Amino acid sequence: MSAPLRVLQLLVSTELGGGPAHVRDLIAGLPRDQFDLTVGAPAAGPYARVFRELGATVVDLPCDRLSPATLARVLRLIHTTRG
Repeated sequence: MSAPLRVLQLLVSTELGGGPAHVRDLIAGLPRDQFDLTVGAPAAGPYARVFRELGATVVDLPCDRLSPATLARVLRLIHTTRG
């Protein structure tokens, strides 16, 4: 069997709303043995806990604006989680 496909979702918020709800549904619907899910988002909102409970890795990544510092953090996250 091949290694799980790695999926990275970037969110600007983990507060209640449509974007985080969509990611919650995605995480809940994908089989854990086929997908390795990481969410890069601010970790303070209620959906961060939900994502973790559903088995996703949550990386605290405030990305409400794509500043050079945020872009660098996203690139490091991608690089460190590649197989």
